Amino acid sequence: MEDIKEREKMYEEVSDRSLVRTLTYGSLMMALVFIATYSIRIPIPFTQGYIHPGDSMIFVASILFGWRFGALVGGFGSAFADILGGYAHWAFPTLIIKGIMGGLAGWVGHDLRKAKNQVRVNTYLTVGVTALWLAFCLGARTLMTKAFLSAPSSLLEQVTETGTMTELTALVEKIDFWLIVAAITLPLGLILLARYLQKMDEDFLQIPQLLAMFMAGLWMVMGYYVAGGILYGSFIVSIFSIPANIVQFLGGLVIAYLILRPLKRTGILERL
Repeated sequence: MEDIKEREKMYEEVSDRSLVRTLTYGSLMMALVFIATYSIRIPIPFTQGYIHPGDSMIFVASILFGWRFGALVGGFGSAFADILGGYAHWAFPTLIIKGIMGGLAGWVGHDLRKAKNQVRVNTYLTVGVTALWLAFCLGARTLMTKAFLSAPSSLLEQVTETGTMTELTALVEKIDFWLIVAAITLPLGLILLARYLQKMDEDFLQIPQLLAMFMAGLWMVMGYYVAGGILYGSFIVSIFSIPANIVQFLGGLVIAYLILRPLKRTGILERL
């Protein structure tokens, strides 16, 4: 009986320590997401939103602790920053978009690392994401071009940031160019980086982690496009915010890599 009681007590102590550690890590990562999102904000004129480096902390939390951590700290940390930063109208969409973003990054970058046939899973995910991203970019480009050619005056009224038809034409051409570039270079860059990582030593990030950040980032871009279209009643105007959101997630990916690589060298990732 005494042995059983001692074991039960030991299990309770371990469980308590695990709970304390979980709450500590969760609070810390949520605070980091909030600070990174709130402290540096660059406004996006077309949808009254902003870009920021907060995605980097979502990537770090998700890859370190898994999809549950990623979803919670990504969703709530980012939503709190919207509320306190004067963008409360974006708080609910952000809660959903960033929550799924963190969950997706954690699932692919942390939880799936133990899956069987990981190479096959990574291949399927890469092909699926590439096809979806190409369809999204080409669809957005087609929608924007059709609206511009069929009713340019109406589009000029919706895009209040442009005052003349000449400015609108230049903006449409610029966005059109960047959508084509993004459709091609992002999937190609993912494939090339994955091949590069295969040849490097263990100090570099693994392919699932890279894939996780790309997938989560592309989801964020598409999610905010849809949310912007719903909030402002125009899925055409929301297209103009796509390049800025791409820059945001790519910047977050780079920052997350610069944080995770030294952590991997120290062996902390294996102990979490």
